[in-house]
Amino acid sequence: VDYHPMTEVRTSVGGFVTEIHVDIGDEVVAGQLLLAMENEELRLELERTRIEADQARMRALMYRENHEIAAYQVEMRTHATLKDRVAEIETEYQSLSVRSPVAGTIVSSSLESLRGTYVQPGSSIISLGETDSKCVIALVHQHDIESFRERAGSDVTIHVWGQGRLTGTIDRIYPRASNEPVHDALCSSTGGPLALKYVPP
Repeated sequence: VDYHPMTEVRTSVGGFVTEIHVDIGDEVVAGQLLLAMENEELRLELERTRIEADQARMRALMYRENHEIAAYQVEMRTHATLKDRVAEIETEYQSLSVRSPVAGTIVSSSLESLRGTYVQPGSSIISLGETDSKCVIALVHQHDIESFRERAGSDVTIHVWGQGRLTGTIDRIYPRASNEPVHDALCSSTGGPLALKYVPP
């Protein structure tokens, strides 16, 4: 059983992971805080740009009091540009608090290994599976392929060990054997069936 579709949570800015608020198997809601990062360079840039914006505004007020209209207009344009830049950096800084874009289940393992590490912008850091949307991949005996073909596109109910009964639609059938596994879970090394051949004594 796999989640489908899988949502990959990616960082929009780089930073050092300082706090992790979830663990594998946790159910989360949209907007919930998943982890927090720090970026000292970004914080300093935000402070510096705020100061520069305030200074431009103060200069503009001074020019206005002195009736230096041209200089006043220049400083006001500078102030507006810096304010826009402050808003951009604030958005980037807020994204250091990584939140879940959707409701779902945390399926990433080894989250703790992220703590203290630097992650690049765009890095996939957490995988989320939507609770109400799953995909079941199953091995079917070759003698049963035709009966499954006849039911393709229709609803079926199957019993999955540990998860009870699941109802869904047959979406795809791979009727031929292949050297490439359709999914890692079908391999014996990850808990799948181990093919055995009986050799009579």
